[in-house]
Amino acid sequence: MKKLLLPLFFICCTIASSYAQIATLTPMLEFDGAAITSISENGEWACGSTFNNNDGAGYQSNASKWNLATGERTYLVSEDELDNAQSDAFAITNDGSLVVGQYLLLPAYYINGEWHTLELTKGYTIGEARDVAIVNGDTIIVGRIFDSTGYQRVQGVTWVNGKLNQLNKIIPREYQYNEDNNMATQITGISEDGRVMLGAYDPFAWPLRKPFIIKDSVFTLLAIDTTAGLADYYANVDFFKEEKLNHNGEYVALSFFGHNIHRPVVYNTTDNKFTLINEAPVETGAKAVDNNGNVYYAGPMTSGIDRKSFVSINGQAIQVDNILMDKFGITQEQINATCTDPDLTGSIRFIYDVAADGKTIIGSAGYGTGGYNWVLKLQYPLFDAPDAIENITYNNLAAYYENNNIHIIGNPDYIELYDISGKLILQSNISTSAIPANLKNGIYVVKLHNTQENEVTTSKLIVK
Repeated sequence: MKKLLLPLFFICCTIASSYAQIATLTPMLEFDGAAITSISENGEWACGSTFNNNDGAGYQSNASKWNLATGERTYLVSEDELDNAQSDAFAITNDGSLVVGQYLLLPAYYINGEWHTLELTKGYTIGEARDVAIVNGDTIIVGRIFDSTGYQRVQGVTWVNGKLNQLNKIIPREYQYNEDNNMATQITGISEDGRVMLGAYDPFAWPLRKPFIIKDSVFTLLAIDTTAGLADYYANVDFFKEEKLNHNGEYVALSFFGHNIHRPVVYNTTDNKFTLINEAPVETGAKAVDNNGNVYYAGPMTSGIDRKSFVSINGQAIQVDNILMDKFGITQEQINATCTDPDLTGSIRFIYDVAADGKTIIGSAGYGTGGYNWVLKLQYPLFDAPDAIENITYNNLAAYYENNNIHIIGNPDYIELYDISGKLILQSNISTSAIPANLKNGIYVVKLHNTQENEVTTSKLIVK
């Protein structure tokens, strides 16, 4: 098995106070476009896949795991298989010994240097293992299996010590594929104690998609509710998508999608309540939720270049860049070092997963497709940062360019736009969130003024 220790640029920071080295931000600049997307509960291991087009021959992915303490990467296929043996890694155990995913399109797990395929039932030929829990010595793997036509019939399943359970006695018949319908189900997550599972029915029919949980063998459809002041949002939502079950199984991060509606939602599996996360200044989608119910999300959804990550703490949308710089001593230069693409420097764009204690976070500084991964190690979780979160003032003014308009984020009242030479090419009062501007490709400097708050934001505006 090939192991590779990639160059990691370990960046340590110290705060000039009683707090000693409370955060490290480590770029993991994978040269093959790998995406590190899932973290173990204890934050010591991560896994993910490399996505490429195999030199134009068609889609190809290769699974890997990473030791987050050393940065050591292990490919989960041999060197000879890198170009012809498709594999994906979706979850990893605390000791890094067991990874679940797919190998040659079959649901499988990786242990002791090799893949082992999981049991299928008659009529099903491919599948994926999506998550795993070790409970009282039993290995519980969850995922989905597909019929022989590929995607005509999909069924959410579990494997307990390798034995297949089709969940027919738990998932109601109307949410399973049968002769009366064309429904499909999938299981995407399981809590560390094995009590809670996350899934969705009809996952490929987006307008009809419905997340569900199975808790203590009881099926609950997360049907759209109209309580808690959410009716206006629900009325405009086409579907909502399950994103992540947290490690202890108490919270589910979801995203609302609809016409001009992109908002994260957190569902509490204990009291069965939804909470809309609506404080961010842009349209955002959920990415993860920690064991304290804090939701990590990213936006604007329409612009990868301008995308930033937020964390919702005590009802506040806090930009992750800002809290790292203000409370953990991480510098802008260190954030820039997580990405070698000059168009993409300057921001933590994606958070993929969070360890159970909130002290280890993995993500990407790129568009979300891999290649610019980073690992954040914290002495304190973001939600328990030194000093009160409420005392931080964040600058939420921003702009991005799309469809011949400069789109404004926040509430500035005046804009100045300069070309790369410093020439002023536009200045205007702001009365709308979209300012017409037919700009040529290039880099511009935009200044947004909030005169009432005496606030000015200066940033790059990239037009491609």
